[in-house]
Amino acid sequence: MQLTFVTDLGQTYAVDIDPDMELENVMALLEAESSIPPGEQSISHNGRELTDPKATIRALGVGEHAMLLLRRRVNVPGPEGRPIEQDAEMMRLQILGDPQLMRQLQDVRDYSFLL
Repeated sequence: MQLTFVTDLGQTYAVDIDPDMELENVMALLEAESSIPPGEQSISHNGRELTDPKATIRALGVGEHAMLLLRRRVNVPGPEGRPIEQDAEMMRLQILGDPQLMRQLQDVRDYSFLL
């Protein structure tokens, strides 16, 4: 199955994985692609953070051609970060504002629902 991971900095990583791969193994694969260590990765799908490292991608409800948000966890004291809805909106706006990124996403799947 092909998945697309988008960072809050606008970087994209398209990876092919087995749907029965555990989240912790996907995170190790993403480390090779993004240089973000698994312990610092936060992966969200449909506004929900995926937190069970032993769960398979299939069990987590992630389907073929899904787009997931990959963020680097930063340990800073103080108030909580932005709600995930704001992050999703920020990601949507970044995609809409970057024609090259839009083309990449359209090559993977028709993402016209973002418009």
